[in-house]
Amino acid sequence: MLSEIDADNSNSDESDLAYNIGLGCDVFAKDRISVGLDAKRVWGTGDVSEFNHYVVTVRAAYHF
Repeated sequence: MLSEIDADNSNSDESDLAYNIGLGCDVFAKDRISVGLDAKRVWGTGDVSEFNHYVVTVRAAYHF
């Protein structure tokens, strides 16, 4: 994970390790079309420890 922090007094580039864990599923609506939903939790360590958040993704796909 890489972050850039802008403040009145400084501009700091920081990087460190970030972990994530998630769960998702895909469902075929037709033979070649699927829809999916993913959710994951992301948390940073060290310099980026304040960047903790959840990510939810909804998608549709066509399979060749």
